[in-house]
Amino acid sequence: MAFLSIRNVAKSYAGVQALAGVSLDIAAGEVHALMGENGAGKSTLIKILAGVETPDSWEIAIDGVATRVANAQDSHDRGFRFIHQELNLVPTLSVAENIVLGQAYPTRFGVAVDWAALNRLAGAALARLQVDHIDPRAKAARLSTGDQMLVRIASTLVDDEVEADGGGRLYVMDEPTAALSEVEAGTLFQ
Repeated sequence: MAFLSIRNVAKSYAGVQALAGVSLDIAAGEVHALMGENGAGKSTLIKILAGVETPDSWEIAIDGVATRVANAQDSHDRGFRFIHQELNLVPTLSVAENIVLGQAYPTRFGVAVDWAALNRLAGAALARLQVDHIDPRAKAARLSTGDQMLVRIASTLVDDEVEADGGGRLYVMDEPTAALSEVEAGTLFQ
């Protein structure tokens, strides 16, 4: 049985059909690539799964059970994690702050941010990508574009460290290698 089944996805913008009759099954542990020319609808499909675009029609089932994804929170709650083409890092924050952005920061005595714990959490997410050259304390603005993409990818993995249910079940990357060197892309695929 497929972990994720989507059927009959359709989306149009001002009368221009972006998606029509798209169906896809993904089993646990599988890796898929959506390929096509610019404008083929790949990013639109990703945005629909992320809950940031509303399809004109679709059916979605997780583990064989019909469900819905009405917004980004629904998508996140179902274990979907996304790395969009746009980096969306906050350049004035540290790598660790960017990786944990959107999560509750670890605190000391429930009051002050525990910076050492925050840096360890971010370091663990980077380590899952076998990235050891990025200092969690460095400002994001000082990183290369490729390193910024690795930080963005690591931020999707930090959920697994802090969420009781294990976090992500489906990781979707929209052209993640576009900003990476050949070596960085190899590390990502590994």
